Amino acid sequence: MSFQILDKDNNAVAINELDKQAAEFWGKEVDKESYASPAKRKEGESTVQFLRREINWFDTIGYQIHSPNCTYTTGWDNVKASLWSIQSTGMYKDLFNEKQYEDEDGKSWTSLDIRLQVTKEFLKPFFDLIDHWASLGYIPKQIKD
Repeated sequence: MSFQILDKDNNAVAINELDKQAAEFWGKEVDKESYASPAKRKEGESTVQFLRREINWFDTIGYQIHSPNCTYTTGWDNVKASLWSIQSTGMYKDLFNEKQYEDEDGKSWTSLDIRLQVTKEFLKPFFDLIDHWASLGYIPKQIKD
């Protein structure tokens, strides 16, 4: 997978530096074995179990720079649109087969409401990191293989 993230002077930022920035942004330690992730390790979870469910910035943001799922727009907005399109795949089923749920506070939720909320919560740390990099003047660059 080939992509770059350029700084405001159009120089490629090293992957290790981006990983360090992502880890710091999410308040995590830099890990030599895996890229930074916003995921928290569950109590009693082994390293293997954690790594199996871990979703990191390189495999989410980086992949959508390299192979965007959509070409709605350009730059960081397209990376976000691509991430959203992947996570929202299948939501159309909930539009036609909505089920009602009630939480412990008596609030009523539809299955689509729940899927949208879960998707927003999942994507938020990645979108926040993208916004952080955009604020530094960073630009995503697709490298064609």
